[in-house]
Amino acid sequence: MATVEIYSKSWCPYCRMAKRLLEEKGQEFVEFDVELDAGKYDEMLDRSEGRWTVPEIFIDGALVGGYDDLRAMDASGAKSKDDKLSYPPLMKSATRSPIIIQVTFVLAWVTVGMMEASATRRLSMP
Repeated sequence: MATVEIYSKSWCPYCRMAKRLLEEKGQEFVEFDVELDAGKYDEMLDRSEGRWTVPEIFIDGALVGGYDDLRAMDASGAKSKDDKLSYPPLMKSATRSPIIIQVTFVLAWVTVGMMEASATRRLSMP
């Protein structure tokens, strides 16, 4: 059976989904909580080519990516990321999309807050 390592954080929903997928497949894995051990976070950055989001998943020492990558690999029937015939292309960029959505939401929230504050100031001026 393959050796699977997953770098995670306890509160991360994608980490939980990745671990659940591995458990459903009967795959054992070693988990490193990067919040509890800063050295493991640095190790994850080195091994994952600078990817700073979690989860970061490795199979037999090779970077798979995040949960979306793992799910796509499972759906395609690939046994490793080197299985080029069945591994879907461009999945590396797809793992970043939740962050983009989150940042966009925060920026929109801040913009609305600034507009409300500006309107309040104008209304309170004599």
